[in-house]
Amino acid sequence: MDRSDENSAVAVVVDRLSAHFPGVPRANVEAIVTEEHQRLDGNPIRDFIPVLVEHEARDRLRASGAIEATGLLYEPPAP
Repeated sequence: MDRSDENSAVAVVVDRLSAHFPGVPRANVEAIVTEEHQRLDGNPIRDFIPVLVEHEARDRLRASGAIEATGLLYEPPAP
């Protein structure tokens, strides 16, 4: 994975976590994801960085007491 692909994947992590924790301002989610991404900067193997960033950021959001979205986002069409 090159750095551009990695950055794109990390941006998707921000989107996904922002949707999963709707009560947390997006800027806070971005800050946590950025911190976790920077923490892994020195690792030579980059393929799993987005997954690791998402895992650690999700754990931090849960530990902060952030409320997770529940239920389906899909609404069936009216009859």
